[in-house]
Amino acid sequence: MTSYKELLDRALRTVPPGTDLSRAVCTTAAGRRCSLCNASRMTYETELAGKREAVRQFWEQSFSPLLLHPLLASPQGRQYRSISKRKLYVQGRDVVLGLIDPDESATGGILPVNACDIEPASHQEVYRRVMTAISSPAFRALVSALRYLIVRGDEQETLVILSVAASSPPLVKSANALSKILTAAPSSVRAVFLHEDDSDGRYYLGSGNPAGRASLRKLYGVPGLKHEVGGKRFFYPPASFSQVNHPALTTLTETIRAFLSPGAGGTLLDLYCGYGLFGLLFAGSFDHVLGADISPDSISAASDNAARQGAHNARFVRSTLDEESLEMIMRRCRPPVSVILDPPRGGTAEGILSLLAAFSPSRVVHLFCNIERMPQELTAWDREGYRVEAAVPVDMFPGTAALEVVVGLTRKV
Repeated sequence: MTSYKELLDRALRTVPPGTDLSRAVCTTAAGRRCSLCNASRMTYETELAGKREAVRQFWEQSFSPLLLHPLLASPQGRQYRSISKRKLYVQGRDVVLGLIDPDESATGGILPVNACDIEPASHQEVYRRVMTAISSPAFRALVSALRYLIVRGDEQETLVILSVAASSPPLVKSANALSKILTAAPSSVRAVFLHEDDSDGRYYLGSGNPAGRASLRKLYGVPGLKHEVGGKRFFYPPASFSQVNHPALTTLTETIRAFLSPGAGGTLLDLYCGYGLFGLLFAGSFDHVLGADISPDSISAASDNAARQGAHNARFVRSTLDEESLEMIMRRCRPPVSVILDPPRGGTAEGILSLLAAFSPSRVVHLFCNIERMPQELTAWDREGYRVEAAVPVDMFPGTAALEVVVGLTRKV
């Protein structure tokens, strides 16, 4: 079976690159065009055409072409990301902020960059201010320990997380000084946090235990960020998972809503619920909403969001999502049960799909942010007596190879 990534590489080689790349801002520290994503090489329209062809071919290797809907475009093909990150390292006498190269073929793992066209201008301004500041000897203590610089938010408001290997009084003093520079007007930065983590993970906030509360120390500002979807306002804390493409959330959530048969009543079970986005958006269509997530910060935010929105039929519980805990959660659901399943890139844990199927939910909406997992997990659903109604790919990650695919499943007759 040919992977989606291989199919996409082939598809992008066969489409014209587009002619209007004049606004692309992707540049390396050496002034060359950055090559880590599609934004510097082709227009979004060109990229979208390649993705549509690749996901069609990938789906048709395993499933009926009649079940796949056309790929839905992102409202913003560039400058959309609500989360970005830079790795800090010292190269000779220079301090460098760079992007991680997933292939590590030509860069040794880190590519120093000035700007990235899939990130908003507010993020670029944060990185510019940091680079200007940390060249001073006054920030030596921070530079020696700073691993990652993380920015969350959009053009209106952002927060900054300084991820360090270990904290110390001189480092905190240095971090506070940087915080004042980042928040000096004009600035979109509403909060600055210090995060201690020595795991050296390559992903967001390292590779620490997601079941624990993030070791965040607020240096300045608000406790988290807010955004609005479907006329509802959501708060999320700095360490909570959130979708990286806020402009495309309406497209994604309306796609999910179409599979849920609004007004069906019963219970909506929202697994890997985060700060309650999906469960609360659809709470008015169900008698009960039950959300579960391993992150205590996310569950606390979800409960607070429910209270602020007056969603008295929604409950959120902190839980690992394994066979034992899921069985207890499922027994709290009043039928008919509809399920939203939005696992991390690694997919659902072993035994989860079988256990869900044993409780006979009337509808399941399974989201895949890693579409290479689809053949394996949809085949498992088929063995458990569920059929695919339809699949709708949504381009939540322009500039990259990734897609989000929303799959609706129902019990076989």
